[in-house]
Parts: sequence; C-alpha cells; structure tokens
Amino acid sequence: QGEETLKSALASGKGVIIAVPHLGAWELLNLYLAEHTELAVLYRAPRHAWVELLLNTARGRTRAVPVRAEQQGKGDRGLDGGAADLDQLDFEFVLFASAVRVAGGFQIQLQAAAPEVIDVATLNVNVENLVLPWLAQYQWSYKRYSMRPEGQPRLYR
Repeated sequence: QGEETLKSALASGKGVIIAVPHLGAWELLNLYLAEHTELAVLYRAPRHAWVELLLNTARGRTRAVPVRAEQQGKGDRGLDGGAADLDQLDFEFVLFASAVRVAGGFQIQLQAAAPEVIDVATLNVNVENLVLPWLAQYQWSYKRYSMRPEGQPRLYR
C-alpha cells in the first residue's frame, strides 16, 4: 500500500526520510526499499561489537548502507560512505513505513507523514497512526524513550 507515494517522493529528486517504527518485519522492509532506491539505514550500536558486525553484514547484502546514529542525530558515515552529517542533507519528504504480517505473507505500507513532522509530538502521532491497526506486531519492549531531553528523568532502569 502506498507504493505510488514512494515513487512520487523519489521522482522529486529530493531526499526522502522513511521513518520505520519497530513494527512488523522492518528488516524485510529494507529489502523492499533497497529494490527501489539507494538506502541508508540508521541504527543504534548494539552493546557487543560482534552483533554490530553481524547486523551490518546482513544489511549490506541488501545494498543498504548502515549509518550509526549518535545521540545528536548524526551518523558517523554519510550516505556516500564519507563523514557528511545527515542533518546537512536536503530532504523534502517524510514517509512512514512498515512490513506487517498478513495471511499468506507480508504487506508493505507506505504513507506520507501528516502533518509535516516538525517536532516530537507530531512524530509520535504519525507512529501511533501506523501502529494502531497492528498493535500485536509492535515491538513493545523497544525502549523508544531511552534518550531524554536534558533535565528530564530516565524512564527505564
């Protein structure tokens, strides 16, 4: 669902941010997206270096470029494999996507952010809209709010 939305965004020639909450089979979604465009996948480094190597090797098979996301929201590798900061790139579109399990396989869902994502509250509304129909497939154990604004209490131990 929403493949035309992706095609239109890619045809614009501008960058496209595809936000993927931990819903369904997001690694499968990477395979689908890598068939349509060059793809950089932001991730948080796991605690063990061998796990990071394993994940990046697997993701690299899809032609996706793994980009380590730091707390400041910047990667240590840009889309070209260099050191460009992601926040310096020219993005025009934000899409939300998922690959959810359905009878007989998976369904890819792509939808434009509504309204424009400009703050955390709007981001949360978009994530909620994507997750609500598929509550059983959301990874509830994911510590989504582990990075807190300065002065805010930690939510997890």
